[in-house]
Amino acid sequence: SGYSSQKRFFWDDYSFVENWAAHDKYFYKYGSDDNKTVLDLEDDAANVNMGGNWHMPSKEQFNELIANTNSTWENNYNGSGINGRLFISKSDESKKLFIPASGNLDYGYDADAGNKFEIWGNSIGSYSLEYGINLESNESKSVVVQDYRYCGKCVRGVFN
Repeated sequence: SGYSSQKRFFWDDYSFVENWAAHDKYFYKYGSDDNKTVLDLEDDAANVNMGGNWHMPSKEQFNELIANTNSTWENNYNGSGINGRLFISKSDESKKLFIPASGNLDYGYDADAGNKFEIWGNSIGSYSLEYGINLESNESKSVVVQDYRYCGKCVRGVFN
């Protein structure tokens, strides 16, 4: 619904930061000290909030979604007033997944709501430790990208 002090995302507030002055020691977890590339379940927002066999999607699962579906951008999906992308299975058109264009939070403000979605995955980026993997989609395409780990993006659980 808008910016508030509770919705602020900056590097200074990131909970796994150890020391901003030492570039190779930015993160005490999921960094150069432990070389982890996938979140532990205790840090996986989908698992923490939904429990059981739920987890945030992996980079491979994002790529599988894109490869095995046909997708279209939907304005006012089913008369709901909500924009987003509809993914339809290539092998069984009765299997569908709609993801609303929820935007994101970055530098203390809402961005792109209604025009784009960004969903966090459970993988750490390969470009640099400051990045995590996420799925982005807008009217033209869906892509798996890396973005700064402090950014406020949605989480959508996947069930094993």
